[in-house]
Amino acid sequence: MKNKNLIIITGSSGGIGKELSEFFLEAGYSVIGIDKSPNKTISDNKFIQIEFNLEEVKSEEAFKKFLIDLEAKIDNMKVLSLI
Repeated sequence: MKNKNLIIITGSSGGIGKELSEFFLEAGYSVIGIDKSPNKTISDNKFIQIEFNLEEVKSEEAFKKFLIDLEAKIDNMKVLSLI
């Protein structure tokens, strides 16, 4: 996915996260949606679904690994900070 207008939204399967995903897709952004359950209603080719439960990240190392794995899946994404 190559798009300089890329946004990552957590909780993208429902509620505010779903609404934000749809809003940004309509505005021309590419959206990476992260949620513990799949979003079955968004079928835009600029939407990448990543099934992941962020509640399972119990340590800084686990979060770093998640970000590095995410970076490997997306062209031109750079993890700028691993705080």
